[in-house]
Amino acid sequence: MVPELDAGRSEGRIFLAAALDEDDLTTIFADRLQREDELHWDRRAAAVKGRRQTLLFGLVLHEAPLAKPDPEQIRRTLLAAIRDQGAELLPWNDKARELQARIAAVGHWQPEAGWPEVDDDYLHRHPEKWLAPWLEGIKNGEQLKRLNLSEILAAQLSWPQRDYLERELPSHLTVPSGSRRKLSYRPGEPPVLAVRLQEMFGLADTPKIVEKRVAVLLHLLSPAGRPVQITTDLRGFWEGAYQEVKKELKGRYPKHHWPDNPWQAQPTARVKPRTSR
Repeated sequence: MVPELDAGRSEGRIFLAAALDEDDLTTIFADRLQREDELHWDRRAAAVKGRRQTLLFGLVLHEAPLAKPDPEQIRRTLLAAIRDQGAELLPWNDKARELQARIAAVGHWQPEAGWPEVDDDYLHRHPEKWLAPWLEGIKNGEQLKRLNLSEILAAQLSWPQRDYLERELPSHLTVPSGSRRKLSYRPGEPPVLAVRLQEMFGLADTPKIVEKRVAVLLHLLSPAGRPVQITTDLRGFWEGAYQEVKKELKGRYPKHHWPDNPWQAQPTARVKPRTSR
């Protein structure tokens, strides 16, 4: 406290002063005290941290951890951290990424149909539009990592959209051998089906999705899993390049089944098809 001083506009001298402790300040200036709660994302702790400050004319008199932060403030702090750090904080896995790619792909093919935006840039800039309801009770990175992003992305779709996605943009296709093989999607590109050539014997035409309008890009693989042909025209491959490919593969993999007529051959995921008794 300074009762006497010689103060000019820029500097001055103190002639009389007395020390005031915190209790004195809070008593004398009780009507001037401000209390503020502040939350922030602590990167090192990977958690929302809160503190309550008592201020007098902007001077911090007291600071203590915030015991019970407001849940909405916690949510806003988490959303800000996600906007800042993006994918680093969210538990993206193959299942979620595959669903994200399928939604993005159908949105590219049907831009007028109202499919949600799901690209990384949009999701991480606008987490309040898709993630906020799922953040209740979450305060730290460990809890964030338990989020089921594939479930959360699916929740952005209406029931008709979910049904359409499963029917017209399946995650897997059943090939002639009976195996289910994964389809890989990228927006603006045909979906890729990587499958061993021998599993496709007997199938004349390239599979199509999205109401039979989008042909699948086939990666026909050798027994070693290497592409020997990449095509959207399966019929053209059987009628043309197959015979040359067959000669090469028969020399490299003589124990495997390489029929002259792929139209009539039994498809197989084995070295040779099972023989009927």
